[in-house]
Amino acid sequence: MPGDDPDALVPGTFGPANQPSKTVRTYVQNSNDSPWLVNHHASDWFTTLPRAMVKTNIAQDLRTRHGLTAIPALGASLTRASMEGLVFSNRSHAATLTLADTVAMCRSMPLGFAPSDAGPIAVGDSCDVLANWDGRNDVNSRGALLFQRFWERATLGATLVEQATKNPWKNPFTATDPIGTPNGMAAAAGHRIDFGNALRDLASAGIAYNARFGDHHYATRNGTRIPIHGGGSTGGIYNVNIAQWDPAKGYTEMLHGSSYVQAVSFDGDACPDVRGFLTYSQSENPNSPHYADQTVEFSAKRWITQRFCEADILASPALTTVTVTG
Repeated sequence: MPGDDPDALVPGTFGPANQPSKTVRTYVQNSNDSPWLVNHHASDWFTTLPRAMVKTNIAQDLRTRHGLTAIPALGASLTRASMEGLVFSNRSHAATLTLADTVAMCRSMPLGFAPSDAGPIAVGDSCDVLANWDGRNDVNSRGALLFQRFWERATLGATLVEQATKNPWKNPFTATDPIGTPNGMAAAAGHRIDFGNALRDLASAGIAYNARFGDHHYATRNGTRIPIHGGGSTGGIYNVNIAQWDPAKGYTEMLHGSSYVQAVSFDGDACPDVRGFLTYSQSENPNSPHYADQTVEFSAKRWITQRFCEADILASPALTTVTVTG
């Protein structure tokens, strides 16, 4: 109990012996979830610790499940470069689990019309757009906007009461398969309405359901829109960048998500091998050359070399020296 641990560093807190701890030579990951599944082999690592420390045998966030699927798939190729590719793959784990079901539901709409809260709306060729989408929220992706809006409708709801009752899943969570479950999309009439509402949301905001993702998911600097890839953790996307939905405008400026992003490896010499971004750039001054520069690089997925050792700094072609006196 807190306050009773003899090794507590501060009275009234848990001591180190009651903190989650494990040493492994493979990998660990966390996506703001319980430390229960920091590795795809970890389901029995922390089961004896207090629930205040580790919640076990509960459904995990889709972003956690994506990491626990994608990282082991890298195998021996777990390198700085492969991690860069993983972070910016922008794959929606929700789409991995439900896109086929979503397309099938779309194609089953009676007479080609989806129900919505405002009445029937034509699905047009939106089913084909989703079928041809690769499940990634890249700036050039077409279909990502429609699926993201549908998934938000299907999982978040418009009110707290709706959020408490929303359950898109066909197959429920099981503790014996915490990475693979829940999965599949339930064949519920409410999901047809969610899909129709998503189509209507986009149309009301003047957005085509086959529009490029980056045209409507962006950061604005000096009046210029910079396309931003990624998406919400609700969809299980590693690269979190969340924009608020405005019924009249669609997705607006980024609210939160990626800030400082880095990929680091240690390749045997004294200096770490690092690439990264400050995604919102370094300056708040619109007149500064650093007001948008790293945001532009982030948009283009051009990782920036970070230099830590003196020899690397001196070798930088962009190095300038400023002497301060006085």
